Amino acid sequence: MKTNKKTIILQRHLLDQKFKELEALPAQPQSGWLKAVRVSLGLSLRQLAKRMKVGLRTVASIEKNEAEGKASLATIERSARAMGCRLVYAVVPGEGKESLENILDERARALARKIRNQTAHTMRLEDQETHADDKALQENTLAAELKANADPRLWEDV
Repeated sequence: MKTNKKTIILQRHLLDQKFKELEALPAQPQSGWLKAVRVSLGLSLRQLAKRMKVGLRTVASIEKNEAEGKASLATIERSARAMGCRLVYAVVPGEGKESLENILDERARALARKIRNQTAHTMRLEDQETHADDKALQENTLAAELKANADPRLWEDV
């Protein structure tokens, strides 16, 4: 089943709104969230191990793996529940990208530039080169079309 373009645009807009709400989230503590929360609650490794019905080494290993980005979401969630907490998980735009819209704009501009450069090369060979202002307009127009049409080439290497 193919997703409707209007649905994609609406979903992107709604996700971007949600991302704005998440902007104030703090960075992960160096020791990891699990250990930071456990220590803040005054919960010992032994107490958490007992609540999770696992060994002391297992809890220490879970905390170490979580801090290193190696723990599974299921394990983190189980540990959080044992502390009376919940896991909050999100995939958000990366550094320097404030929204999905920005990511898509960047991809569309890069692809439009690549296409325009290929065309410009051919035009130069035929001595029909375009003026710089026209090139920018062509690139912007093409980028808007590529984005609006959800062109699959947007996610190929540019």
